[in-house]
Amino acid sequence: MGIRTREEYIESLRRQKPRVYMGGERIESVVDHPAFQVGINLIATTFDIENDPKYRDRAQIAKPIFNIVNEPISRYNQLIGSPEELVEHIKLYQTHEDFMIPCGYRCFGFHAMNSLWANTYDIDQKYHTEYHDRTIELTKKIQKEDLVVAATSVDAKGDRRFPPGKQPDLDVNLRIVKRRHDGIVVRGAKPHCTAAAYCNMLNVRGSTGGPEEEKDFAVAFSTPIDAPGITILCTRPRFPLEPKKFENPYSKRYGGQIEGMVIFEDVFVPWENVYMCGEIEFARQMASLRHGYHIMHKCMCRPVLLKIAIGATALMAEYNGLDQTEVVQETLADMVMEYHILQACALSSAMQAWRHESGIYFAKDGPASSGKVYMTHKLGEERVNLLECAGGLATTKVSEKDYLNPETKGYIEKYYKGRDGVPTENRFRALALIEDLTTSEFAGWYLGLVVLGGTPARTHKRAIMAEWNMEECKRLAKAAALIKE
Repeated sequence: MGIRTREEYIESLRRQKPRVYMGGERIESVVDHPAFQVGINLIATTFDIENDPKYRDRAQIAKPIFNIVNEPISRYNQLIGSPEELVEHIKLYQTHEDFMIPCGYRCFGFHAMNSLWANTYDIDQKYHTEYHDRTIELTKKIQKEDLVVAATSVDAKGDRRFPPGKQPDLDVNLRIVKRRHDGIVVRGAKPHCTAAAYCNMLNVRGSTGGPEEEKDFAVAFSTPIDAPGITILCTRPRFPLEPKKFENPYSKRYGGQIEGMVIFEDVFVPWENVYMCGEIEFARQMASLRHGYHIMHKCMCRPVLLKIAIGATALMAEYNGLDQTEVVQETLADMVMEYHILQACALSSAMQAWRHESGIYFAKDGPASSGKVYMTHKLGEERVNLLECAGGLATTKVSEKDYLNPETKGYIEKYYKGRDGVPTENRFRALALIEDLTTSEFAGWYLGLVVLGGTPARTHKRAIMAEWNMEECKRLAKAAALIKE
């Protein structure tokens, strides 16, 4: 098959029967529950992109360097064989701007699959295991069936003073509790799994390594989301479910994915789906391999909402009659520069990609991490720009119910009027968009996502410094200062 449609993706979800809870109730059908509609539609739109003649050349690839299925595949599920292929992958994500997608989620399966390919190659080289052959079969399945794969990495962790093997409750970190002739049994939880309830497969990684006695925590495997023993506890949506005419214009349609805690209660995993089982010295490497890809994608997701914010700022300034003022033009220029810097960080990480011995190219951490930290700090400034341009009505605007009430609509039409020639309704809608982007529940959730998604800033600063050649900089400084050793 190679390329699926929106309808085929949704039908695949109907065939799955995961054990899902949200808000204290059991969800019998994720596909039919209103809370999951936005997330499912965001992912389904990536299949629209794959099949749209306008975007097909970006979304499909007929002859990748790693050509293991001999048929066209989705670029979302591609193994990266060169820096040029990674740049083309970035161009695919740039098309998300045309569809206003803040998160299409396909990136998680991508970076899990590529890092697994390299990590299992290294384990096999040392231990002569069969993990890499299993990874090849897994990759073929994902590419042939165009699957949506959720990647789970972070453990519950418990008391942060203690490593996994010293926790009062060992289950707070995912671990192997039994090795059988036909597979392994695992127990634990992964609290931060986006879209877990409506993906096709879970790719699971254990903790990031430790002493030999903690080898039961060094595990990697794939599993169906409805395997016996798996329970998914979902967060509630951060967007309104009830119909609205004016308010929450963006978030009610594109308000992000649903997060899930995936709980494993003695889940059996057959050997053919196991890709690490106790090889603890490779656990940290697997996390490191994923990092550059993951943060590169963070740099690619952010520009979608940034462009909408730029447009909202310019539109509100126009409606207020201030669009040609110097302060507004400088504000817009600052926001546009942020957009270009994020794009440059992503492209730089791709163009400087490094080659693993297995042939996979991995995004360079430094540029991607720099973009991630930069956008985290700039989000607050962006919201200041939006609110200052909109003025006080962005926070004191009355409800749409007042605007729709014949008894009060006249007041709003009169006193919410801005620039001559602009209908009050247009200004009311623009204010509602800025409210949605800055002060709504969705805006609060999105702030947390930008700050914490892909780990906090200090983690990226450590990654940046780890690969930076400080001694070379000091050598140059000494040469410039004519300092002789």
